[in-house]
Amino acid sequence: MSDYKVMAANSIMFFESSKLLKKVFDAAEKANNKELMAYYSVPYIVNKSFATEMAIKAILTKEGATFKKIHKIDELFKCLSAHWQTQIISGLKMVFNYSDAECDAELVKIGNAFVDWRYFHEKSNHINLGFFNVFVEIICQICYKECKT
Repeated sequence: MSDYKVMAANSIMFFESSKLLKKVFDAAEKANNKELMAYYSVPYIVNKSFATEMAIKAILTKEGATFKKIHKIDELFKCLSAHWQTQIISGLKMVFNYSDAECDAELVKIGNAFVDWRYFHEKSNHINLGFFNVFVEIICQICYKECKT
């Protein structure tokens, strides 16, 4: 798939579905239903990570960049132009007041979220949802804005 608009549309589908999963998760949390919270947290993270992967790939494809067929968000992030990397890191730093090194460390931690969480039964996983959510929002907003044209 090389059409950046198709990739962006794919990203939107997974991003929007993650929003629905989050609403169900929030309702389960409000009801203190831990079983439902567990059911919906994993697909929420998987959908959001895949949306992020596709958003980055759409931006890269639109810009004519080459990249490996990988799921690792942190490695795909490094393929983005310096302009986009700087803009994304600046947005993260505004929210979290992190240094560049702290942002890099958090990116590495969420880098393999798609694989780690879709195979969550294989090992114990932890994710900084605050950082992850803001990163995804920034990436997806850039993708949707840049790939509309």
